[in-house]
Amino acid sequence: MIAAHRQRGRVVARHQPQGHSNESSILSEMEEMYELALAHARANNWDIARSKFQQLVSKYPTACRGWVSWAQMEKRYPSTDRFDRCRQVLQRGLEQNTNSACLIQAWGLMELQRGNLLAALMMLERAVKLEPSCSPVLKWRQVDTARKTVGSRRSVRRGTSIQASSMASGSGAVPPGISR
Repeated sequence: MIAAHRQRGRVVARHQPQGHSNESSILSEMEEMYELALAHARANNWDIARSKFQQLVSKYPTACRGWVSWAQMEKRYPSTDRFDRCRQVLQRGLEQNTNSACLIQAWGLMELQRGNLLAALMMLERAVKLEPSCSPVLKWRQVDTARKTVGSRRSVRRGTSIQASSMASGSGAVPPGISR
C-alpha cells in the first residue's frame, strides 16, 4: 500500500503495510490530485488544469496549496483578465476558508505585484495576525517600499487636507512643507 507522510512541509508518498490510516490515504489522494492539476498547469494545458484544480478544491476545500496554485496559474494565463481570474479564485477560496492566512497572503502578494499597495499591506498584515509564521514576507524589500510609499501618500493627503481646511477657515496658517 502507498500512504503519505509529511517531510519538511511536503506530503511524500511511501509504502505502508495493510491497515494504514484513512488520513494517510486522504493525503495521498489529495496530493495526487494536486500534482496532476499542477502538471497540467505547468504544461499550459489551461482548461484541463482548471478542471483538475476545480475537482481538487471541490473535494478538499481547505487545500490551500490547491487554491494558491490555481490562482497562480490564472495569473499566468495569456489573457487580459488574468489578474481578475486570479482574484476570483482567491476570493472563492476565502469564501470557503475565511481565516486562511495562506490565501490572504497569496492575495496580498498578487495585489503588491499589481501596485495596489494599501490593499496588499492590509492583507499581508492580516495574514500575519492570523498566522505568525507568515511574518517573513513583511521583511521583504518590496513590502518595505510599499509601506514607505503608502506612508508618504498618507502624509501628503493629511497635509493637503490641513491646508485646504486652513484656507477655507481663513486662518491663513499653512503647515510646514506645504506652499500655497
